[in-house]
Amino acid sequence: MNTRPDVDVVVTAFDCTEAALSETVLHILEQSLNNLRVLVVFDGQDGRLAEALARSAMGDPRVVPVPYLAEKVGISGMREAALKVSVAPAVMFVNVLSLLYMHACKSLLLEIEETGADFAVGQVGRCPPRRKKIRYPSVRLFGDRVTIDGVERKPAFLTDGFVENKLFRRGFIDEHQLEFDHALREPDRLFAVEAYLASKRFAVVPWPIVRQTADVSGTKEGRAGLDSFAARLAAERRAMEFLRGEGLGRLAPRLIRRFLRAELAPMLRRLPGQSDEWVAELQRITGDYLDGLPRKMVLRLPVMLRICLHLLREGQAEELREAARLLRVSSPIPRRVTKIGDRVYWGVHDPSGDAPAELDISSLELDRRPFSRAAIRHEIESVEPGDRGIRIRVRTYDPLGVLPSKGASGAVEIRAPGGGLWRVPITLRPAGEHFWSEFTLNPGNAPRSLRGINRTTGIRLLIHRKGDSHQAPLVAPERPPLRRIVCSRRLLPDAVVTFTRMSTTNKVEITWTSRKITHATRRWKKLRTDVVGRVSNGRSRLGFYRIVMRFVPRSKRLVLFESSEGRAYTGNPRYIYEEVVRQRIRARCVWSYASNRSQFPPGTRVVKQGGWRFMWTLARAGYWVESHNLPYCYERRRGTRYLQTWHGQTLKTIGLNTPGLRGDQWPERHRWQRSVDRWTTIVAPCAEYERVFGASTGFSGEVLRTGYPRNDVLVRCAEPEQLAVARQVRAKLGVRPGQKVLLYAPTFRDRTRGPGTSVRVDLDQLSARLGDEWIVALRVHPYARYQLPPRLRGFVEDVTAYPEINDLILASDALLTDYSSVMFDYANTGKPILLFTDDYHEYVRNERGLNHHLPDIAPGPMLTETSELADALADLSATAARYAEAYERFRVTWCSWEGGEAAKAVVDAFFSDLKKTKG
Repeated sequence: MNTRPDVDVVVTAFDCTEAALSETVLHILEQSLNNLRVLVVFDGQDGRLAEALARSAMGDPRVVPVPYLAEKVGISGMREAALKVSVAPAVMFVNVLSLLYMHACKSLLLEIEETGADFAVGQVGRCPPRRKKIRYPSVRLFGDRVTIDGVERKPAFLTDGFVENKLFRRGFIDEHQLEFDHALREPDRLFAVEAYLASKRFAVVPWPIVRQTADVSGTKEGRAGLDSFAARLAAERRAMEFLRGEGLGRLAPRLIRRFLRAELAPMLRRLPGQSDEWVAELQRITGDYLDGLPRKMVLRLPVMLRICLHLLREGQAEELREAARLLRVSSPIPRRVTKIGDRVYWGVHDPSGDAPAELDISSLELDRRPFSRAAIRHEIESVEPGDRGIRIRVRTYDPLGVLPSKGASGAVEIRAPGGGLWRVPITLRPAGEHFWSEFTLNPGNAPRSLRGINRTTGIRLLIHRKGDSHQAPLVAPERPPLRRIVCSRRLLPDAVVTFTRMSTTNKVEITWTSRKITHATRRWKKLRTDVVGRVSNGRSRLGFYRIVMRFVPRSKRLVLFESSEGRAYTGNPRYIYEEVVRQRIRARCVWSYASNRSQFPPGTRVVKQGGWRFMWTLARAGYWVESHNLPYCYERRRGTRYLQTWHGQTLKTIGLNTPGLRGDQWPERHRWQRSVDRWTTIVAPCAEYERVFGASTGFSGEVLRTGYPRNDVLVRCAEPEQLAVARQVRAKLGVRPGQKVLLYAPTFRDRTRGPGTSVRVDLDQLSARLGDEWIVALRVHPYARYQLPPRLRGFVEDVTAYPEINDLILASDALLTDYSSVMFDYANTGKPILLFTDDYHEYVRNERGLNHHLPDIAPGPMLTETSELADALADLSATAARYAEAYERFRVTWCSWEGGEAAKAVVDAFFSDLKKTKG
């Protein structure tokens, strides 16, 4: 090792256990950058930590103990003591149980050397004990590898309050005299803000640097208590004062919103289970801070967080507990509301007076929902064992009075995971401001699928009213009153019934467990699982597939269908299959599914994707009909015909032109070509598609110039059958007379698939402009993830899980998309199409890329601001008229072969051999 290290990693052993310190040090020593030192600062009077450090170092000279001798031990003083002995040109600060990724130091050091930045920063992952999934709090900040010349160019980085994810140039720290504030127990927040403001250039990397695993376990006190929260609040206040002192008060709202959502909201989620003293102390700690918040900013916060802040400031403890329970619920339903004029407010108020704007929940549109989605809440009140069963009493809240005042009838439904429904009738009776009902569950009467070992399911209440019905889950205010019941032999011998509460939704779950599970039974189940796991794996099933393909004759009438990689019963394969059934062709049709088999019509033969039956069917099938691309490892046997119907158009790059296959990536291109060589036939909707698709995929086989079978219903959208489907979908969406439906279907982004970045329209702004005239049916791509904010419910309906997009197209009045192929299908209806393309140049250069210059072929306006979109929708007929010629050119180019009879034409051509004999 050189005399001077490249990096000094400062480990602050403050308020930690010996095991936690050892784990942290050993993890740093595994860094790929070997020329580093680990400066471990610990309380010099704590002999236990010194011994633990000596054991973990195991004589490694890179570990340097730095005893800290002071009357008051704190993080700030300990880190400054380490800086005095640091000699490396770069330094990193790490707390105990913050584990660096293997290449963290090397990658950040190279980034500083290449860019000349003052420091380099990456993502922080949080994975406390008892949690398997790593969460990245600021993932949107780290989407690209960039160098930023001053935080003023991107103020959002001021919300990054971590120090452990940064590697600093030592000269930068000394030049600006950056210090950790001794008055703060947790000084990282203030130090990070000062570093960002002092830096002339900092480098950002998109990969994770450190994984924080600290929680109550592993440290003496943890970070979840009131004392720790008070320390973080004090640091936040100092950071705000520093910003104002530097004349940058305009950046303060970003820090406030980050603190409220990342620090105060978790404390509020813990509040329902705490004592009154705990709640009072939290109110005392936050009182002055909440009083100083800008009211305009508070009113723009998420609905439930805004309500909780108001109730906390006003000291309304019981109402605060109720609101805090709903912080994680996607569609919160309060116990009591008050309607004043056309506004709805949380809690009880004088209908003839005013209510605080912070309690306004009108954006949830609880008063506009149809009865099937009405604001009705069922809370479990008591659970008591009895001779005839388990007696459960339920309290039902109807804050908007949609239930009859005399009560209503209904049923309790418990669905078994493997199928089966247990229904117990109930009657709701009025009791003042709520209803009550009582029912008895006799486990002996449960379906067999509920009597097994460890069967868990939810409980839902179904209410009937004038031919309509409402279904909602049973929830628990805090915990079910009774958690575990041992049933008598008269009910269900040797059974235990357990009631649990889901922490995120408050829903009550019920579990049956047999008490007859002996040690030998557990051993046998484990042995069986191990044996099956070793035999039934992907490699053995693939070997089975090849054996069947080689030695078992092909079944000429067996047809395997798969759509959307097995996720849905939709697309071109669906309409081809239905045409085969309609023509009564003598074929044995089997569908492949990935996880959900309930979407298929009754009587449809299905096989689980990747299972033994799937392999048996795929190897023997005479026909494959598919919309994506089966894995290349499944070779096509001689004589089997493979119809590739594809799932989109050719606007985005596909096949060999995609970023992953573009260039000299021979193994990937070879695998793709092997997949394409299996195709025998493709379906084309237009001549331009045939030209681009063939060149992009390398396909040179038979082309059926028939149009897309899935577009037949869209071409015939004005027929009575399609109009009836449209009416049914609009009723499910709760569309009122006179309202219009905007289908918003953005495509995914390859580089940021997870966090929902494809939804680029400001839906809050759009709701404020068009909330009374339009409903937005939002359908994100299956590869993307988006959590709809509760405040938008009523104006935005998340239809991502709706099984058939064609039904949504028929029910909508206009389409909003970006680069999705849905625009080509939608053009068959003749209804307006709008494009929101604020990231057009970024998408073309750094994302998937396009085969065509979109401004030259766009069938509607290309919008970049939400205000432009609102203006276009406000006068949709004028917008459509301005782009009528472009729309017609688009249809002529891309829908030229769509005639409404594509499914019949494809079946006639592809299954011509089977049509000779009909059943």
